[in-house]
Amino acid sequence: MGDGAAGVAGSAPFDRVHVTCGVTTVRQVWVRQTRPGGVIAFPWAPGFGDGHKVRLTVTGDGRAVGGFEGGASYMMLRSQRSTGLGGPDDGGTRESRTWLDPRTITGDSYGADVAIAGMLPDVLGAERTVGGRQALVLADASRTSWARCGYEPGASDFPVVQSGPRRLFDEVADAYLTWVGWGSPGRRRFGFTVGPEGQHLWRESPDNPIARGDRRS
Repeated sequence: MGDGAAGVAGSAPFDRVHVTCGVTTVRQVWVRQTRPGGVIAFPWAPGFGDGHKVRLTVTGDGRAVGGFEGGASYMMLRSQRSTGLGGPDDGGTRESRTWLDPRTITGDSYGADVAIAGMLPDVLGAERTVGGRQALVLADASRTSWARCGYEPGASDFPVVQSGPRRLFDEVADAYLTWVGWGSPGRRRFGFTVGPEGQHLWRESPDNPIARGDRRS
């Protein structure tokens, strides 16, 4: 009995670690307590989009590397639950319109969401019903900025409202179009690495990490 987030040092090393709650950040202690060649399986729940099943193999140098095995939806680890999609109402909203259908960003494939989460790890995003209509709702983890893009049936462009120092919809749209420029790769074309320096996503190879700088300028 105890807090699984801390592992079980007295019983390590383990051949397998199976995490049965959603996590945004993988605990380093799970890597340290798994023997080289051992496997860590967990539901990864980034702030943007849906959850994913991830399977990592521990390499023996303090790292674990692997990929995506499908979708997952689990209750979050208590210490990693987000504050939600709310944001400050500072009265400084900016309104515009976009040709990019918000449903395309969230529903195009399980690939765009992984790429966006890798490029914008501090952005939360999901579909919501606002005023009786579907909308992509965004917020940053620090709760300083928020954005909303609503779907209007039959429209050729869509309303965008953004508030705070960041233009979150613009950032997400740019990340989505970067993914399109990569050839719209599916979820299995991406991978996941955890190490002493933290965690990151990659495309095609661990030597090709996804970073903020990948987004189009």
